[in-house]
Amino acid sequence: MYSVESYNAKAPLAERQYMARGQFDNEVDALTAARAFIDGQLRATIAVSASFEDVYRDWLEFGEVPVIVAIQTEAAQVDFDPYAYAASQAQLIAQVRAE
Repeated sequence: MYSVESYNAKAPLAERQYMARGQFDNEVDALTAARAFIDGQLRATIAVSASFEDVYRDWLEFGEVPVIVAIQTEAAQVDFDPYAYAASQAQLIAQVRAE
Protein backbone atom coordinates (compact mmCIF):
# COMPACT_ATOMS: atom_id res chain seq x y z
CA MET A 1 0.00 0.00 0.00
CA TYR A 2 1.21 3.49 -0.86
CA SER A 3 0.38 7.02 0.21
CA VAL A 4 0.80 10.12 -1.93
CA GLU A 5 1.57 13.18 0.14
CA SER A 6 2.65 16.68 -0.85
CA TYR A 7 4.50 19.64 0.58
CA ASN A 8 4.92 23.27 -0.48
CA ALA A 9 7.74 23.51 -3.02
CA LYS A 10 9.23 26.58 -1.35
CA ALA A 11 9.30 25.12 2.16
CA PRO A 12 12.77 24.42 3.56
CA LEU A 13 13.35 20.78 4.47
CA ALA A 14 13.06 21.39 8.21
CA GLU A 15 9.75 23.24 7.77
CA ARG A 16 7.94 20.90 5.38
CA GLN A 17 4.42 19.98 6.34
CA TYR A 18 3.04 17.02 4.44
CA MET A 19 -0.57 16.86 3.29
CA ALA A 20 -2.18 13.51 2.46
CA ARG A 21 -3.36 13.23 -1.14
CA GLY A 22 -4.55 9.63 -1.18
CA GLN A 23 -3.76 5.99 -0.53
CA PHE A 24 -3.27 3.44 -3.28
CA ASP A 25 -3.06 -0.34 -3.40
CA ASN A 26 -0.10 -0.47 -5.74
CA GLU A 27 2.92 1.41 -7.03
CA VAL A 28 1.44 2.07 -10.48
CA ASP A 29 -1.66 3.77 -9.09
CA ALA A 30 0.40 5.88 -6.68
CA LEU A 31 2.77 6.94 -9.45
CA THR A 32 -0.15 7.79 -11.75
CA ALA A 33 -1.74 9.89 -9.00
CA ALA A 34 1.50 11.77 -8.25
CA ARG A 35 2.04 12.53 -11.93
CA ALA A 36 -1.58 13.66 -12.37
CA PHE A 37 -1.22 15.91 -9.33
CA ILE A 38 1.76 17.68 -10.93
CA ASP A 39 0.09 17.81 -14.36
CA GLY A 40 -2.98 19.50 -12.89
CA GLN A 41 -0.90 22.14 -11.16
CA LEU A 42 1.14 22.90 -14.28
CA ARG A 43 -1.93 23.21 -16.48
CA ALA A 44 -3.70 25.43 -13.96
CA THR A 45 -0.91 28.00 -13.94
CA ILE A 46 0.20 28.16 -17.57
CA ALA A 47 -0.48 31.26 -19.61
CA VAL A 48 -1.06 31.03 -23.34
CA SER A 49 2.43 32.27 -24.20
CA ALA A 50 4.30 30.92 -21.17
CA SER A 51 7.72 29.44 -21.72
CA PHE A 52 9.01 26.25 -20.17
CA GLU A 53 11.01 28.30 -17.68
CA ASP A 54 7.94 30.32 -16.66
CA VAL A 55 5.80 27.24 -16.12
CA TYR A 56 8.46 25.41 -14.12
CA ARG A 57 9.38 28.49 -12.07
CA ASP A 58 5.71 29.06 -11.20
CA TRP A 59 5.43 25.47 -10.02
CA LEU A 60 8.56 25.86 -7.89
CA GLU A 61 7.15 29.08 -6.41
CA PHE A 62 3.54 28.10 -5.81
CA GLY A 63 3.24 24.36 -6.34
CA GLU A 64 2.96 21.34 -4.14
CA VAL A 65 5.53 18.57 -4.52
CA PRO A 66 4.09 15.06 -4.31
CA VAL A 67 6.01 12.21 -2.71
CA ILE A 68 5.14 8.53 -2.68
CA VAL A 69 5.49 6.75 0.65
CA ALA A 70 5.41 2.98 1.05
CA ILE A 71 3.01 2.39 3.95
CA GLN A 72 3.79 -1.29 4.46
CA THR A 73 7.34 -2.45 5.10
CA GLU A 74 7.17 -5.07 2.36
CA ALA A 75 6.12 -2.49 -0.26
CA ALA A 76 8.91 -1.50 -2.62
CA GLN A 77 10.11 2.09 -2.64
CA VAL A 78 8.94 4.00 -5.73
CA ASP A 79 11.60 5.63 -7.88
CA PHE A 80 9.97 8.99 -8.67
CA ASP A 81 11.66 12.39 -8.97
CA PRO A 82 8.85 14.98 -8.87
CA TYR A 83 11.18 17.81 -9.88
CA ALA A 84 12.45 16.02 -12.99
CA TYR A 85 8.90 14.99 -13.91
CA ALA A 86 7.59 18.55 -13.46
CA ALA A 87 10.42 19.95 -15.58
CA SER A 88 9.77 17.51 -18.43
CA GLN A 89 6.00 18.08 -18.30
CA ALA A 90 6.40 21.87 -18.15
CA GLN A 91 8.57 21.69 -21.24
CA LEU A 92 6.01 19.51 -23.04
CA ILE A 93 3.06 21.73 -22.04
CA ALA A 94 4.87 24.91 -23.09
CA GLN A 95 5.83 23.30 -26.42
CA VAL A 96 2.26 22.20 -27.14
CA ARG A 97 0.95 25.65 -26.26
CA ALA A 98 3.44 27.26 -28.64
CA GLU A 99 2.25 25.16 -31.60
